[in-house]
Amino acid sequence: MVEVVLASTVGGFCSALRYHRSGGMQMFRVFMSSTFFAFFAGRDLSIFAQDYMSITLSRGASCFLLAYVGSTLLDRLILLIRAYRVTQKW
Repeated sequence: MVEVVLASTVGGFCSALRYHRSGGMQMFRVFMSSTFFAFFAGRDLSIFAQDYMSITLSRGASCFLLAYVGSTLLDRLILLIRAYRVTQKW
């Protein structure tokens, strides 16, 4: 459990450092969203990688990876949803 919390926090911090030019509030938002996203979904990513893709991935590594990349994926998904709402494709 400590490994998961530490990996999620470090991954969220590394992810937030990519947004240092956007300001402190943006960095805090990215840190919090990616840390909690990785903490709650990291175990599922590890299980998915092991069961369906035959890749052995520790829970700490999956939490770090998800925290680091997850904020970018969430931002892209939000932008896609906003774009579809504006164009009324749904």
